[in-house]
Amino acid sequence: YQRRVHGKQWYQRRVHGKQWYQRRVHGKQWYQRRVHGVNVPKIKGTHYAMKTGVLAAEQIFESVKRDEYGAELTTYEENVRSSWVGEELRQVRNVKPAFQKGHLYGAVHAGLSLFTRGAEPWTLPHGHTDSECTKPAANFTPKEYPKEDGKLTFDILTSVSRTSTWHEEDEPCHLKVKPELADVPNGSSYPVYGAPESRFCPAKVYE
Repeated sequence: YQRRVHGKQWYQRRVHGKQWYQRRVHGKQWYQRRVHGVNVPKIKGTHYAMKTGVLAAEQIFESVKRDEYGAELTTYEENVRSSWVGEELRQVRNVKPAFQKGHLYGAVHAGLSLFTRGAEPWTLPHGHTDSECTKPAANFTPKEYPKEDGKLTFDILTSVSRTSTWHEEDEPCHLKVKPELADVPNGSSYPVYGAPESRFCPAKVYE
C-alpha cells in the first residue's frame, strides 16, 4: 500500500479498514490490490497477507488459463470480502476509529463491536490520513522508561528471542527509501519528526 508521509503524496484508498491500490506498468494492468489487513484487537495480519495473496494468485491463474494476460481482475475485491479475511475485518472495522473520540468512548464502542461481532449498522470514518497525526518532535516531551530489571521486565533482544523469531544475520533490508525521496530521512524525518520510522515496531526491527 502507499501512503502520505511528511507531506509526500503516496496515494491510497481505504475501504472498511483495508487499503487497495493498482497501477499500470508499460501498458499492462498489474493488480497489486493488497489488503492492509490488521485485526487491531488481535494484532493479527500475517494470516490475512497470506490468504489474500493466495486469492490473488488464484485470480491470476484463472486469467492466464483464459489467455487474458494483463486483464483487470475484477472479482478479486469481491473474493476478499467474501472470504474469512473480509468477515473478520468487517467485525472489527470500528475498533480503531472509535478511539478518536477518546479512550472511554473508544473502549465502550470497541467492547460493543467485539460483543456483537461487528453487527452495528454503521461504519465510523477515519476522518484524516495517518500523516496528519504526525507532528514535529519539538511539540512533545520525550518519554523516559525505567531500565529493565530482568525479573518482570526484560530488554528487547531477550524478549524477541523468546518469541522464537529467527532471521538470517545478513538478511537484506525489505524497507527501502525511494531514490526521489532520499533526502527525507536526514532532511526532515529525523531533524523535524524525530525519526518516527524507528518506532514502527516495538521490537525495533526498523532501528
